[in-house]
Amino acid sequence: MATTSIPPIHSSLIKKVQSFFDSSQIQHNLHLPISKCLQKNLIFWSFTLSEMQSNFEFEEENRLIHGVFTVKTAMTVTEKILARASERSHLVPGENVWVNVDLLMTHDVGGPGTIGVFEREFGENAKVWDSEKIVIIPDHYIFTSDECANRNVDILRDFAVEQNIKYFYDIKDRSNFKANPDYKGVCHIALAQEGHCRPGEVLLGTDSHTCNAGAFGQFATGIGHTDAGFVMGTGMLLLKQPSVLMMFIFKIDANSESPCRITCFS
Repeated sequence: MATTSIPPIHSSLIKKVQSFFDSSQIQHNLHLPISKCLQKNLIFWSFTLSEMQSNFEFEEENRLIHGVFTVKTAMTVTEKILARASERSHLVPGENVWVNVDLLMTHDVGGPGTIGVFEREFGENAKVWDSEKIVIIPDHYIFTSDECANRNVDILRDFAVEQNIKYFYDIKDRSNFKANPDYKGVCHIALAQEGHCRPGEVLLGTDSHTCNAGAFGQFATGIGHTDAGFVMGTGMLLLKQPSVLMMFIFKIDANSESPCRITCFS
């Protein structure tokens, strides 16, 4: 496999980047690729932790790159949260664990389907696992006159009464928005404003945007009707510990002693 020598100016920049790694928790033996990114003074890498813990060898633009990474044994914030929720001392990416859910949110789109699964699997007279850990927020169809959409909201109202749901943010007077002190608007905003987003907890919701709540230091993700119906009856769900993507973005300044580094975990 052919290799190409690195131009002197790039070699000096690479040494600056390598010095950054030397001062971090990552021990390495790495020769950076010279790519089109370098022509713009920008280097971007992304690895999963499992990739970083093993040797790798690949080719980019006819340049051979070797790397050996070792990472100190630790857990990310997601691993810590799911370990607590599953009563485990340690988790690694790819593990399937039963997680105790701190909060389940549903609305007028996912709510009726979730309630249908719950009643089918646990019985029409079954009670939810915890009436204070379920938040119901009608927000998608609340201002429409469509009969089918209104039926969705009526199902939520009946269920909230039957199950004595503490946090049901309903609207009753659509002609005067201010006449509804219990209505909180969009579900993702309401969760935060009403104190339902708490660091270190697990929040699941029947909406793909539920992950917004992760901004408050908790594990939050959207789930489907079947999963939500199971959570509604048991307070638990089988989740896979996600892999972690480590991204390094370097903005290189040839006149600076060290490059500016941004490190992101997701």
